[in-house]
Amino acid sequence: MQKIDMLERQNRKQVSTLEIFLFIFSMSFAPQYLPIDVRPVIYFFWILVSLSRGGYFNDIIITRYVRNTLIFLLLISIYSAIVVLTSSSGDHYVYIRYIRAFLALSVIILYISNSTINIKKLINSFVLILFLHSLIIIVEIILPEIRELMYPFSGSSRKFYAYRANGLVNSYDLAGIYTNFGLLLSSVMYIQSRQKKYLIISLVSILATIFTSRLSIIAMIFILMFILKKSNENRVVIFKVFISIIFIITGTIGIGLWTITTDVFPLMRSYIFSYSWADELYLNIIETYSDDDVGSLLTNHFVFGLESVQTFLFGKGLEGPADPGYSKIYNSIGLIGIVLITFYYLYQWFYINNFKYRNFNSYYYLVYISLIYILLTMLVGNFKILFFFSTSLFELMSILIISYEFFIRQKNGITKKGNELRL
Repeated sequence: MQKIDMLERQNRKQVSTLEIFLFIFSMSFAPQYLPIDVRPVIYFFWILVSLSRGGYFNDIIITRYVRNTLIFLLLISIYSAIVVLTSSSGDHYVYIRYIRAFLALSVIILYISNSTINIKKLINSFVLILFLHSLIIIVEIILPEIRELMYPFSGSSRKFYAYRANGLVNSYDLAGIYTNFGLLLSSVMYIQSRQKKYLIISLVSILATIFTSRLSIIAMIFILMFILKKSNENRVVIFKVFISIIFIITGTIGIGLWTITTDVFPLMRSYIFSYSWADELYLNIIETYSDDDVGSLLTNHFVFGLESVQTFLFGKGLEGPADPGYSKIYNSIGLIGIVLITFYYLYQWFYINNFKYRNFNSYYYLVYISLIYILLTMLVGNFKILFFFSTSLFELMSILIISYEFFIRQKNGITKKGNELRL
């Protein structure tokens, strides 16, 4: 009760939906391809905002996630810096990645310590950002010239494809992660409330996902299966029929793309190309997607060389040319680095699941499924791209986990403020 009284005496700002939106957007989707890196400016701005409200760190916000993550990031930064310096690789970004994550988390902690955030506003801000991202992708497809305006977010080195776009991020796969995230949240919110605006957001998210990547389309199929399950449990018959139709259409598109552009289904591919129209279809698709030999792709990307025991254990201090995240971690900080970072994310997975919130008709359930989605995406998606402690995903995860942890404390009687996260 003493903690509650102390919190009640503290003068903190009740933040608006607009401010929450700007905080999440700027911390997670800051332009990265301007003449200067604007992230330090953004960090400094939110530090000033927090200082104007008192500028203290609440002891109640130093949760298990915050404490463990700050310590882990400090240790992994020191470890990776030692590897880079002793190997003379010169790839300083290897440890700067973790230092950036440490700084970002510190800013998030300071801001939330000095703000009163409503859980409904928090979720609505997430949905609005994800909807904006999906909308930009669709606009980029319809009006290709718009892509030039997105240069600060996507970068100039990204090759433009006719039927692919990446919205607010610099990767097609990451773009698909966010469109699918928007689909997941908006669909569950529609099932909860039956509000048509969430149905519209779901439709936009589905359409946007089709224009991101093959893996994103396959991932969307699994998300649609989850939505179908929840629609059935909550007896939303019309929505269930709608999602079933979308499931069949997207499943056909996804499997069709994989069949035509890879050798995953060789017999089916041979059958399709026995028709004359398939050649013309192939020529159109190949302008957007590469034709991949999956076996060779895996061999070339997942290269775990054993030059010496030292490089095997500690890495070369260099990320290397391979795309998969696990390969980059192995090359840069070795097997020890892979084990440590993977253990960290697996720990978060089991930690969140240990406090599973079962009330479907709640904003807190939305926070829970958002966290499960992000953690699962990073653990699985890291086989394709380096997502661990990446800009945007880490910030989103941190904001959500801190919110979710506080809800558990709220549930256990530390504070009694209804729907408000008195962080």
